[in-house]
Amino acid sequence: MKRRVFGLLCILALCFGLLPASAFAVEKGAYVALGDSISAGYGLEEEELSFPEVIVQDIDVALTNYAQPEGWTSENLLAQLQDNTDGVMDAVSNADIITITIGGNDLMDALYAYLAAVLGEDVSPDYVREMLESGSADLAALVQIMESIDAFPMSGQASAALLQLSDNLGAALTLIRDANVDATVVIVNQYNPYGHIDNPAAAQIVEAVDEGVNQLNAALNMFCAPYDVIMADAYGAFEAAEENPCDTYYSYIDDFNLDFHPNAYGHQLIALAVEDALPSTEPPFADVSADDWYAESVTWVWQSGYMSGYDDSDLFGVNDVLTRAQMATVLYNIAGKPEVEVGALPSDCDPNAWYAPYVSWALEVGAFNGYGDGSTFAPDDALTREQAACVIMNAAGHLGADISARADLSVYPDAGQIHDWATDAMSWAVAEGILSGAEMDDGSRELQPTRDCTRAEMAAILMNLIAGAQG
Repeated sequence: MKRRVFGLLCILALCFGLLPASAFAVEKGAYVALGDSISAGYGLEEEELSFPEVIVQDIDVALTNYAQPEGWTSENLLAQLQDNTDGVMDAVSNADIITITIGGNDLMDALYAYLAAVLGEDVSPDYVREMLESGSADLAALVQIMESIDAFPMSGQASAALLQLSDNLGAALTLIRDANVDATVVIVNQYNPYGHIDNPAAAQIVEAVDEGVNQLNAALNMFCAPYDVIMADAYGAFEAAEENPCDTYYSYIDDFNLDFHPNAYGHQLIALAVEDALPSTEPPFADVSADDWYAESVTWVWQSGYMSGYDDSDLFGVNDVLTRAQMATVLYNIAGKPEVEVGALPSDCDPNAWYAPYVSWALEVGAFNGYGDGSTFAPDDALTREQAACVIMNAAGHLGADISARADLSVYPDAGQIHDWATDAMSWAVAEGILSGAEMDDGSRELQPTRDCTRAEMAAILMNLIAGAQG
């Protein structure tokens, strides 16, 4: 029976607002990793985990990794999204979490181009890359690098790289947000791969790269507010690391390693930085403890966006009665928060009150009918169990769902307390499993139709209907 009710709630969502595809995916979220070789785990041993894989171990998400193992720049990322390579945009559109590592290769490519120009016309950027990453630089070349690298952050190559990054990343984030406005998007800022090198002979390299990285991170940070993006602070995590997170070192002119990729420990630090940046999944309510019977359902409705706490406190109001106006708001949230033009309201409703658009919407779609001839609504009155049954049944019937199921209510000793106008709805709600009797001390069960619904009870009803119907 629950599947039929779940179906009608999905119809409600589709007809009145098109919920995001992830709204009912409560068992496991979808995680998409985008970007360069850092996200791809380049340089790790087979048994070692990249930071997206560490996140999967810590958070119950399903990973699809579109990152590329070598040399991926912001230009490559943009092209991948524009071309929908391997269905990347399809994954993005359904993602709950998206992480992006990009910009490091834009910066390093600029550095290699700058140093190649310093070393002479016959030297290519690829040669400089290989020379520095393999530790094969000759003394003369290394001296030239040391003497000139401190000017790199102000060079034309660095400026051009930052401009390219800004253009490409802005276009990439536009595509992502056009496809998915609800996903949590996290950009991992750039760390200084040489920050743990304490050899004075390499100080100029360390300082120049650090200045360039800070310029890069300042550019990345500019995208946070316009695109509703969160920044994960890998830079700070690496700076505070207790051991070298990159395996880079500089011992002498012929004994160094300047490969900038993180090691397994570095990937763990990045994963922690991302997890710290993610919005909390624990409800921020002082009246909800982990061992409360309603803790799971309150957490679920809060995460789903169907119910929230009080604006002026840190309380959910678990034992408070659910008012009729609050129930109208819950249905509105389930419907995907469609646009509403507040029309004529019953005489006891304030058109300027917080509940006005939600009550107006609920009346328009037929979820509520108001009292009597509809002239009053009683927005602050408590919603009773029989009223809750009517509201949900009204919404289902208005949308053409099958509401023909009926249960025999005579087995409940308090069935006679049900108002005539609520008998059909209560019978339907019991048949569908929306309401069940409360077990009494003598083993009998009561429907308690006129008892007020608490906010915690409604949270449990919603979770059982929507999340439970998937099981």
